Amino acid sequence: GYLLKVNEYLVSPGKTVFAILQVDGNFVVYRGTGPSANKGVVWNTAAEGLRVLPVLPVLPMGNAP
Repeated sequence: GYLLKVNEYLVSPGKTVFAILQVDGNFVVYRGTGPSANKGVVWNTAAEGLRVLPVLPVLPMGNAP
């Protein structure tokens, strides 16, 4: 695994969605290939405004969309 830092993002193998740890502490999955190709929210943690660590541990899980 590794640590995902604020404003870093991961893109799914099929390049259909990406996940980003936002500055406000919200971890969000969007349709698209990255922030400049954002096509709408799929899921989020609803953690906006909460104080969070500036990193998110990411563990390998196998296949992704």
